This record gives sequence, structure tokens and C-alpha cells, in this order.
Amino acid sequence: MSRSSPMRQIVGRSHCSREFVNDISYIPEFDIVFAFVSKNASSLLKSLLATGGGFSGSGRRGRNPHFRAHTGFLGVDDVGVDQMDAWITDPNVPKVVVGRDPVARLVSSWRSRVDTWALAPYQKERELQDWLELRQRILGHHQGSHACPPPEALTAGISFQMLVDYVEQTPSWFLDRHLVPQTLAIGADVIDYGLIGQVEQLDLFLESLQSLTGRELPPVDLAFANASPKDSGGSIEVTDAQRRSVQKRFQDDYVLFGYDGGKQ
Repeated sequence: MSRSSPMRQIVGRSHCSREFVNDISYIPEFDIVFAFVSKNASSLLKSLLATGGGFSGSGRRGRNPHFRAHTGFLGVDDVGVDQMDAWITDPNVPKVVVGRDPVARLVSSWRSRVDTWALAPYQKERELQDWLELRQRILGHHQGSHACPPPEALTAGISFQMLVDYVEQTPSWFLDRHLVPQTLAIGADVIDYGLIGQVEQLDLFLESLQSLTGRELPPVDLAFANASPKDSGGSIEVTDAQRRSVQKRFQDDYVLFGYDGGKQ
């Protein structure tokens, strides 16, 4: 595992939005580095940790938990690369992450990022633009071009198979942050994570986190861990062929997070 400025390596190879890079955050009240992954209950976890840390800006209805001003978390844009590296390489600062079964994550991404546009109470205009651009790229890939025209992307149907094909054949760092391999998003090759959980066993992860930090977290209804007002509710029956494609594409995710299908 490379130890040469891990944060600089992550920033240098990422083309994504700054929120993506800053989702590797230091949480002062817990003295941990937490790598939040899009589609892995990140909204719930950010709200929970901000509230558990006593940050007053976190509990207001409709407040975007992905804004660090609303949580008190610190990212590379707040403190710089050198300070983030100091926390990341400090053996006394735990590094923490929660993974999700890659098939379930991709299905969730199709429902909330492809099949319908965001219905969240914040950032509607921006998320509509992101939704449209992603649909343009998926349809363009399906048609053999870079991107289809916006009017077509607004109305054309995009199947789950089309998303699987797009993800399978698109280089990782050109993928939307909701689709990129989880191991790449969290810099697993340059950051040594000591506590690794699964969304599907979030209760066990939160117990481990409380034990690790000595901090009690507020109660939470885990039935809504990945519930999203942006979910289209579209029906999907994932085929065996699609599962094999996803397993091959996200093999490193299966291994790191301990899901069946990973080759050790």
C-alpha cells in the first residue's frame, strides 16, 4: 500500500466534483476519518454522525447533510492536503468506511440517478442537470456516440441492462460518483481502513463504531438506511448474466467489503 501523500494521489486522479473528494472527511468530535460513499446510506450516516457529535446545524429539516457547513466535518478543501494526510497516516486516528453489495448499489443508482430525477428538498436544479447529463452519456454509449441530444435524454427509456453495459465498458474515473467502484472512491489502495462495515448490517457497524470511539450515537430507524425520495420504484429483476457482469466489474469491492462473489 502506497504511503506517499495518499490524499494527493486521490485528488490527483479524480475528475469528479469536489464533494466526491471531500467525502473522505475528518470528524473532529469522533476523531476519525470517515469515507462516505454515494448510495451507501451516506445521507443517513452524515446526519447521524453530525447529530451524535453535537453539531447544531445538522438537525434542521431539509438541510443538506452533504454540505460540510451543515455537519462540521472537515475535508481536503477545508484543511488542505497535508493536514488530511496527517490524519490519514496517523495510526491513532481510525479510518472508517461502509460498503454496499455492488448489485444492490447499482440497482439503487438506476432507480434514483437514471430512471428518475432527484426529488430531494435541496439542489433540485443541479441534480436535474446531473441526471440529464448522465442519461445523455448512457444513451450515447448505447448508440455508439459520446452523448445523445438533451431532448432525447429527457424522454427516452433507459433499461438497467443499458446501465450495466455503460458501467462495464466505461473507465472508472469517468463514471458518475454514484457508479464508480467503491474501492476507488475511498482510495482503498492508499488508505488503510481499520473499521469496514456493510450497509446490510448497519446495526453491527454502528455498534462497532460506538465501541471504537467511545461515543454514543442517537437511535435511528435502519429500515430507512437507503430509502430515498429520489427512488423511482422501478421494478428490476437482475439476471444471472447481469450479476456476473457486476461481479467482474466491481471485483475489488466484493473482496474488500466481504460480499459473496469476491475472489480472494
